[in-house]
Amino acid sequence: MFLNNKNKDPKICKEFEQFLANSPRIKSTEQIQLVRKAFDYAYNAHKDMLRYSGEAYIIHSLEVAKIVTQKIGLGSKSATVAFLHDVPEKTEYDTEDIRRYFGDQIADLLISLQKIKKTEYFDNNSQASLFRQILLAISDDIRVIYVKIADRLHNIRTLNFLPPERQTRYVEETMNIYAPLSHRLGLYDIKSEMEDLCFKFTHPKIYHEISEKIVTSEQERMQLIKHFEQPLRKRLESVAISYRIKSRIKSIFSIWKKMEAKKINFEEIYDIFAIRVIFSPSLEVGEKIEALYISSLITEIYTEKEERTRNWLDHPKDTGYRALHLTVMSKEGKWVEVQIRSESMDEAAEYGLAAHWKYKGLSDKKTELDSRIHKILEELSENNDDGVDFLDNLQLSLFTSEIYVFTPKGEIITLPKGSTVLDFAFEIHTELAFKAIAAKINGKTVSLNSPLSSGDQVLIITSENQKPLVQWLDWVISPKAVHEIKEFVKKEQNPVIQKGKDYINQILQNLKVPAIHEALTQLMNHYELPNKESLFQNIGNGKISETEILHLAKKKFEAQKKTYWDVKLPVLSKKHKHDKKNEKLFESTTFEIADCCKPTPDDKVRAVKSEKGNDLQVITIHRSDCKQLKILQENHRIFEVEWHSYEAPAFLVGIEISGQDKMGITNKITSVISNDLSVNIKSIKLDTNEGKFYCTLEIYVRNRNHLKKIVKSLKNISEIQKVSGIDV
Repeated sequence: MFLNNKNKDPKICKEFEQFLANSPRIKSTEQIQLVRKAFDYAYNAHKDMLRYSGEAYIIHSLEVAKIVTQKIGLGSKSATVAFLHDVPEKTEYDTEDIRRYFGDQIADLLISLQKIKKTEYFDNNSQASLFRQILLAISDDIRVIYVKIADRLHNIRTLNFLPPERQTRYVEETMNIYAPLSHRLGLYDIKSEMEDLCFKFTHPKIYHEISEKIVTSEQERMQLIKHFEQPLRKRLESVAISYRIKSRIKSIFSIWKKMEAKKINFEEIYDIFAIRVIFSPSLEVGEKIEALYISSLITEIYTEKEERTRNWLDHPKDTGYRALHLTVMSKEGKWVEVQIRSESMDEAAEYGLAAHWKYKGLSDKKTELDSRIHKILEELSENNDDGVDFLDNLQLSLFTSEIYVFTPKGEIITLPKGSTVLDFAFEIHTELAFKAIAAKINGKTVSLNSPLSSGDQVLIITSENQKPLVQWLDWVISPKAVHEIKEFVKKEQNPVIQKGKDYINQILQNLKVPAIHEALTQLMNHYELPNKESLFQNIGNGKISETEILHLAKKKFEAQKKTYWDVKLPVLSKKHKHDKKNEKLFESTTFEIADCCKPTPDDKVRAVKSEKGNDLQVITIHRSDCKQLKILQENHRIFEVEWHSYEAPAFLVGIEISGQDKMGITNKITSVISNDLSVNIKSIKLDTNEGKFYCTLEIYVRNRNHLKKIVKSLKNISEIQKVSGIDV
């Protein structure tokens, strides 16, 4: 199974040995042997494979292992999974082969990784389904997601080598799922790198402008840091504190977000960099007191901006992050952020949730930190909202800062920043929240939508006559509260939704609209509603009046009829009436227009058996005087046919097309459209820019399947890179 070193690329082998030397948690002989075995296995499995970049595939596995061990801080088993993560999917070896070589735990971790890839997508947002699969995989062993994050980070690092359609999908998934998840797990460096790489892809010009400004201002910045550090070092050394100082630069994406949010330019951002004071605890008073003592030494030298102080010493973030942040004025008149951490706090900041497993082990009793993260994952995985709502809740859960409030008995409750009394009630218990009518914050009676601050003590006041209201959705932000209210409202509104559904269906049936699904979609889009249930609800509760919907339906569908053309095949003669072969010839009325003569409904036409199939699933229509037809009739059967027209309801839809601007592309597009004589064209708009073309079509079609057929035909044009159908 395994290759010896003589058959391996010496450069890759050298890089692997350096990886082992630089992985702090792979030290024992047993650990090294396991990881070496995984490297050999993956090398052999991928030996003839190359990535899009042209590199040997094993390089990707090695880079993922580096991220897992050196940026996340995990050990030999996670590194083993990193080396093997693509073997079951991309090589001849499956998870059972791996189980025989590496045991059940490694094989089960790989199976969990495969769960993420084998997913059923939502119609309105595939990313929501992808994240649910991630949550299911995490429920077995959270190390799975660390390997997946590492895999995604390296894929984003090599984004420029991927095909365009995969580039776009990877960027969207990374920004909506993997970056916020990395943030929530405390992997801030990975989150920032992902965001910067995606931002470089989506906004290359802005990215390079900010990058250049960072480089240009580096000398001035380093001079400021040097001047700032000198008196600080002197003061810390005078009291015999063991410390080290380092600085960090804000990520390009974070700088841009701040510029956009505050409408300021680069030069006006004062926290582009921060100073970190990392100390080795030397005093007997403990880490917290020593951190506060160091902050007092700093504020003896520099003036503090008190409203910018952030204290995560008593109550760490859900990621385990602990530190004391303060902002002070330098001697040069510049605000400088200083972050104070102990060595253990710094490790937690570097490795996030993974850091505490280094000490307690994955099989030990769960800590409060474990409970918090698994609670978040459980709530999200049980959320049955549609894709868009699910992702909204996901973004809230992963990105929002926390506040800490108290129950009447003094129990600490963690909530997203911006939570209200009602969020607190749902966090305690759903039934309590359903009966809530008011609350007391620190002894003062307040309404349910009152915002909470860290340190508040909250008592919920209830009534048996209370029940949830629709407007409560405007009063809460926590995913649990939003989900529970929506579920209650949905049950309450079922009769209203059914009333609206019955009414609109009756209207469409009276108008004899054959494609009711397409008609409902158009009405939904007209009112800018997210789904058909919202349309039914708005009609049922009177927000959209019955008179208005009747008038609109008549305008859209009753008069919107178009003439369509088809081909009428000949009636078989009595001689051939029972000839099975001839019956089969005329089973299908599907046809295509010949490119050589391009007949229209005004022309006399004949049909020839298409060379696309032997069962005449498609026939080709030529003008009767076509020269090509005269050549074809020597070897093909020619059939007499005639045009057939009919009127039917039409649906106005749009098609957006983009791709490479090459000679003749316009003719190719119009040819595809005009060849389908059951299409009625309303407008065609074409624009070109820097070698790219952008085309928007407005056409009338019979139904959604008809639209899909046209989109499929357009996708066959080589210059076209993207085609999408949109309702107008």
